[in-house]
Amino acid sequence: MFEVSRQTRERLALAGMPGLVHFGLAPLRLFPMRTCKKLRLQLLGTGILNLESLSLVGPEDVVPFVEEARMSSRHASSHDPERLLTGNPIHTASELCPWWEVTFSKPVQIDEITVGNRLGVWCGRAYGLIVELMDKDGIAWTYDNLSATRFNDQIARFKQHIEAFVSHCYRLPVASRNGSSRALLEFIGTATTLTTRVEQALQGASFSERDLTDARIATLAGLDAIHQPLATKDLVSTLKQSYLLFDWLLPRPKAANIDMNLPVELSAMSWMFASILTEHHTVKLAHIKDHDRLLADTACTRFVEETVNTAYKATGLTRTAMPIMFRAHGMSGSALLSDPQSFVRSMKEIEEILDGIGYQAAICYGTFLGAVREKGFIPHDDDVDMAFPLKSHGDEGVEEELQAIVATLQKQGVDAGITTGYQFLKIRAPKNKRLVDAFPIIRRGPERVGMYMQELKIRDVPAHVVLPFGSIELYGESFAAPASVDGFLSERYGPTWQTPLRIIGSKTLEV
Repeated sequence: MFEVSRQTRERLALAGMPGLVHFGLAPLRLFPMRTCKKLRLQLLGTGILNLESLSLVGPEDVVPFVEEARMSSRHASSHDPERLLTGNPIHTASELCPWWEVTFSKPVQIDEITVGNRLGVWCGRAYGLIVELMDKDGIAWTYDNLSATRFNDQIARFKQHIEAFVSHCYRLPVASRNGSSRALLEFIGTATTLTTRVEQALQGASFSERDLTDARIATLAGLDAIHQPLATKDLVSTLKQSYLLFDWLLPRPKAANIDMNLPVELSAMSWMFASILTEHHTVKLAHIKDHDRLLADTACTRFVEETVNTAYKATGLTRTAMPIMFRAHGMSGSALLSDPQSFVRSMKEIEEILDGIGYQAAICYGTFLGAVREKGFIPHDDDVDMAFPLKSHGDEGVEEELQAIVATLQKQGVDAGITTGYQFLKIRAPKNKRLVDAFPIIRRGPERVGMYMQELKIRDVPAHVVLPFGSIELYGESFAAPASVDGFLSERYGPTWQTPLRIIGSKTLEV
């Protein structure tokens, strides 16, 4: 045995238990319970300090006592150090030992620190995070996400999850237990092998990354075999217990050099997503991005979709519309496909409501693309889009006009609001209850209009491809639509708009 370096600990953990060093969807919560004059977040070695948010909790609000916030460098001029204290991300350049720190005008009591990590492909940047609290005499408290203590605590938690899962399986009815009893015994053996290898490797034993990966894959295969014969309420309760195990054992974005076993890991991902869907209507996009590496191509995504649908059907639940698919904002069933007429009627309602206050609305974006290419809604779409020209000219009056529209609609009893952080409306149809996204068309002169386009950013679009509106049929109803089919769809989706594509996690794949 020999002392293992921080880098080696990280590498071994990513091979055997990727969840050991991960904090992404669940922020890192620390409880220093100390007084400090300065707080520093930093990485050792070369890297990028890229965090989503920071919350400091004590007996009193510490923000008024901030004397100065600094960071080692800035990736963009807008990334001021103070942003992190107001719930906004910071991003240093790639450099040696990047850091961010805040100094207080007086010693402040900090009881709880919550660090929000970036999601998806960026979360691995902060795996090696170090948090330091300093008083007037120097460093008073340190947390290291890659410390031996942190790993030991996490492994102990993982063992507790395994014990709880095994105990649950033994409590299943005899019929279900008999169907998976052999798989359960094999799982206990492989899980024990995995935890033993990881513990010993982190203490300096000569287990390779391959040894740890093999044990991890065998454990995932055991979990898969336990779930296969289960159904209805027994499957639902077992998925609830196994979710954390799957989440801890599936590879993360930074595990780029770790060998994978796609059939086993994709099946495990499917069970995990099915578990989420038994509790919620949607697997959030952030969760999909968290395991983005597995969704390598169209074949992988189709396998997961088919497996999730099979697993969810076996639960006997009906709360999620089928089929379940990867969509722009996550993974869910399709209300658009299961009840298209309610969305069509809702858009007709919104069209009439806006017309009543002097605005002409047209279907737009993905809804327009579906009407043209699919003669219906796009199968993997999950919302409906409309657009309407504003009466004002230029960008200065946009916010004020949208606020006036919302106020008018609310006075009429219509549920409407401006989407947080953006300049478009969400309006709920009063009768049919479906939500419609209504985007402004900003007049920027005789030849240009401003519209939300790629990456949900407003840019100039040739006015003639949008106005005056033409018309198109969708599910037997006539709607106003952008003036030029090819002109608008090429502007928004590029010259290959006739080829079905969809965004899955951080990738764009052919359907």
